Amino acid sequence: MRNRLFYLVFLTIYPLVISSQVYYNRTYDFGIIDHPIAFVSDQAGNVIVCGWFEDAYHENQRAFALKVNMNGDEVWRISIDDPSKYMALCITESGNIALSGCKNDHCFLSLVNSESGEEIWSYQDNISEGFWFGSVNEITNGTEFRLHAAKTTNFAHLILYYVFNSESGEYINYVENINEIYNPVFISGQISPNQIWFACEGMVMCDNYYGLCGLWIFSALHIAGVDRYSSDKGCVVRLFSWGSEYYLGVLTKTLEGNIVYGNAFEIIYRNFNITGSGIIGTDKLLATGTIDGELAVWFIDYALTNMYEKVYPSDPPRIGVDVLGLQSNDMVIMGTETASIGNETDIFLMKLDADGLVSTEDLTKEENIRIFPNPTSGNIYISSNETRNVEVSIFNNLGQIVKIISDTNQNISIEDLPNGFYIAVIFVDGVVVKQEKLIKK
Repeated sequence: MRNRLFYLVFLTIYPLVISSQVYYNRTYDFGIIDHPIAFVSDQAGNVIVCGWFEDAYHENQRAFALKVNMNGDEVWRISIDDPSKYMALCITESGNIALSGCKNDHCFLSLVNSESGEEIWSYQDNISEGFWFGSVNEITNGTEFRLHAAKTTNFAHLILYYVFNSESGEYINYVENINEIYNPVFISGQISPNQIWFACEGMVMCDNYYGLCGLWIFSALHIAGVDRYSSDKGCVVRLFSWGSEYYLGVLTKTLEGNIVYGNAFEIIYRNFNITGSGIIGTDKLLATGTIDGELAVWFIDYALTNMYEKVYPSDPPRIGVDVLGLQSNDMVIMGTETASIGNETDIFLMKLDADGLVSTEDLTKEENIRIFPNPTSGNIYISSNETRNVEVSIFNNLGQIVKIISDTNQNISIEDLPNGFYIAVIFVDGVVVKQEKLIKK
């Protein structure tokens, strides 16, 4: 889908109003090479990230978890001294953080206090060499809450879940299914209070409070995410190919029954990577990754009819790993930033609004660009102090581009446009930084 074709999704005839909401664009460092794997957000807008870091030789892996507040300020960080990796996390009903992965080559699960990061309890399997807990979620039967952790590995293995008491960490039992999977479980989502969807490539396993309740198999090169789509449906965001073409697709399925609906959108770029996905309210679905080596986000409307994408050039380059929607109707992208020397990486978190507008640091730069007079009878002047590439696209009230202006600091004629209301969208290096109503009279 061509970029500007889908700016109609977020353009309105009203000017952009920047609220007092705080956005941020931060990096965090744990080791020489950082691997952020998963993250979640609570109702207050705090974000918790987990993963692992290692040295320059890709050795000495250590698990980490990081919490930042709604402003991106670090609240706490923890790491494990023994060889370890965190692969998944979730927030429990009590508000604490469950972290799953491996420690000393054994499945490992721990619960930490969300305020301090201090460990409340932990579990380490002493007979699971070569396996790890690839995901963890909490579900309920209406009165009691349990953590379900999927035990997984890189080789062919039976589908297997361990079940724990959320509060005490007591191991309750395990659920084993006769079906084998051939790729590790690497992502999951709580689709309803009593149902989790776990995913490996090309397959979703639907697990309820008491055990496995179904398998869903489809074509996929990669599953970017599983999430709750509505009160009675879950969804899967997948990358798949048809012939020589690649598509970003969304499949929805009812929780009770097997009614499946979806749509797919062609990816027109030769060099791209899609890694993670999320949902903002009942507004849109998101996916993140890269386009031509630059951080990118794809936006799909909730009706699954349109898709558009945004690219966020940066130096040093960034790779999106995952994206999530916040209660405030904002979004956060999580990923890695590559250092200019060697293969060192840091973690970045970038909080944007629902339309993917850039963070506070960049939003202030809109004051460097002004369009006047407004209203105008035929000519406008675009004043810019920017040293980067500035382009202004003018949309009519149907969302159609009627003029593209790349010249600044000079008079521009718009006498050819009929009188009426327009939206002027300002791009800096291809990223939207401002939109405002323009009146031609």
